Amino acid sequence: MATAAPLVKHAASLLRPGHSNCVAFPDIHQPGLSFSLVPRAATQWHDEDWFMGGLNYHLAVTFDDGVCWLARIRQKNGNPRKLQSLVSEFVTLKALNRACPEFVPNVWMPQASPLGPPFFFMEHFKGSNSRHLFPRSGARPVESQTIVSDMATFLIQLSSLEIRGDIGSLTASSAVVDAATDLEPEPVVGPFEHWDYCISNGLTTLGPFRTSRDAWVAKIDAVVLALERGLFAINGGHLLHVYLVHLEMRALVNACEEMAVPCGPGDGEQPTFITHADSKNHLLVTDDGHLRAVIDWEGAYTAPFAEAFAAPMGFYDQRGFVRGSNELSTEEVLLADIFQSRGRKDMAQAVRGGRKYHRLAFHLGTLQPTLEMVNALYDAFLGEESASCIRFDSLFEWEAAALHKFSHVPGLEQLAIPPGEGDVAYLRFAEVEPDANWCKVVTVKDAS
Repeated sequence: MATAAPLVKHAASLLRPGHSNCVAFPDIHQPGLSFSLVPRAATQWHDEDWFMGGLNYHLAVTFDDGVCWLARIRQKNGNPRKLQSLVSEFVTLKALNRACPEFVPNVWMPQASPLGPPFFFMEHFKGSNSRHLFPRSGARPVESQTIVSDMATFLIQLSSLEIRGDIGSLTASSAVVDAATDLEPEPVVGPFEHWDYCISNGLTTLGPFRTSRDAWVAKIDAVVLALERGLFAINGGHLLHVYLVHLEMRALVNACEEMAVPCGPGDGEQPTFITHADSKNHLLVTDDGHLRAVIDWEGAYTAPFAEAFAAPMGFYDQRGFVRGSNELSTEEVLLADIFQSRGRKDMAQAVRGGRKYHRLAFHLGTLQPTLEMVNALYDAFLGEESASCIRFDSLFEWEAAALHKFSHVPGLEQLAIPPGEGDVAYLRFAEVEPDANWCKVVTVKDAS
């Protein structure tokens, strides 16, 4: 980090000639700007990740006229496609800032340098991280109503930013974003730049795709392939369940007509909209309880209206969701009602019908499936009334039905479980208490 500071200082001076600047770490005592990668036993600040997260860290740049930027710098670990993902995030933020300047900071790209890590500058919006706004259980704070109202305002602004193209992450139309010119890069849709979908250490990417069905099937197949190659340390019973759940997800997606409508500029094709890749808690909130900014757009992608405007994942009740409930939370109901009152029935419907996308995003790569998860998947895609006729009463019952249903899938032969091992796995499995912090797929690595 120390070696990056001189590069950041020089790059900032080139972008604002005539102004001196100083570069420093943000105050780790300031809410929302804390040092999260210090070993957790040695710090009380790890709940906040605005200063340093798993993929990026930030340096504060203060100019002599009081203007303050943050240098958003990629870490050495994390996304193997660092430069591509950086350009994608930069282009995405530029587009978002034009449509929603009140809620998304402006960004500036420095001249490229081979001497340090890739980074760009972003406007410094002050605020506190919203991680604890919506607790898993118990009373909801009154302030959350204000946040939901402000989020509705942001999403309505975002809905004006239609992108007539495929499904994937935005990138620049030219190979290089040149800071020496005043021209902003023209965004085009490229492959997914989310770290979950960087296969074989980033050498292979997913997308872009014309339909939501194609995009989700490709994501699911990436996990299925990793399971077949034995890239997860899972015991036999769990491995079979994980594999079968992903086959169930793929079958449900393939049968969903809503997800089969093509995206693009032509007649009969639908537009796409930018959606956050991890919409759990990446919000900055002011001291008086208003939404200041929606941040951390790395890995963002375009999606059809129904997926893009499903409620942010941070709005649903995590505890109930993990236990198999698809009931809308207090915040989701409020968000839908606000959309309805503001004349956006289409956005209200996206919230009320968006649970299938939450289920896909949450369960993709989940390594501890439960019976509640399986039944909730069916409910989300088919509706409770239609799904009730295929609801299972035990994992044994579901597994038998799924093995018969997917007996034609060649990969099942690679996951054969010796007699008796499955029973032991079931016993261990039954003792697991559902928890929202289950292990997720981070990067699908090459087997070689």
